[in-house]
Amino acid sequence: MSQHNVEEEDINIGEAYSKAEKFLDNNKQSIGIAIAAVVIIVLGTFYYFNMYLPPMQKNAAVDIAGAQKAFATDSFNLAMNGNTEFMGFEEVIDTYGSTEIGNTAKFYMGISLMNTGNYDEAMDFLNSYSADDHITRSLTEGAIGDCLSQLGEHENAISAYKKAANVYMNDFSTPIYLKKAGITAEKIGDYSAAVEFYDQISTDYPSSAEGRDIEKYLAHAQAMVK
Repeated sequence: MSQHNVEEEDINIGEAYSKAEKFLDNNKQSIGIAIAAVVIIVLGTFYYFNMYLPPMQKNAAVDIAGAQKAFATDSFNLAMNGNTEFMGFEEVIDTYGSTEIGNTAKFYMGISLMNTGNYDEAMDFLNSYSADDHITRSLTEGAIGDCLSQLGEHENAISAYKKAANVYMNDFSTPIYLKKAGITAEKIGDYSAAVEFYDQISTDYPSSAEGRDIEKYLAHAQAMVK
């Protein structure tokens, strides 16, 4: 590199440093506020996840227990609303909505509403529930399918059942939702789709509870295809 280029580079670096220094000097207050804001956010996030949430999660686990017991005995209204002795799922959600238990309560609430015939409300809670594993995601999509089917939204129900069947493919839940999709397809006269759903059960899940009697469903749908 020539002497001229070295001197030019030195001048450029010097100018850049000078401009940076001038910028910092002119914006000390704004920069200080920005740094303080970042520090507050970092500390606030640390406090929230390490000191605030853990005890809330423990309390939530205790407070949801009564509602879970009521749910297990199909006492859905009691599970949702609670009583003087324990919180219902709705109160758990309101109190602990930011915790994992609060999130789980949304699933319970959705299923409870579905079982009491409140399908639109049920879907609101099921859609707001964040499933953290494939099994509960499958069950959630399946429940949404059931709600849509009850509301007469059969095409949307079929889509939900397909999601439920495919999100976690296994010998238990997948044939259940494939069969529901087939039965729902028959309701709207789409027998070709029903044949596909039933045939998948027959081919891939013949040993499942649905697979053991799927041939009669398959034969009926095939006979209805024009």
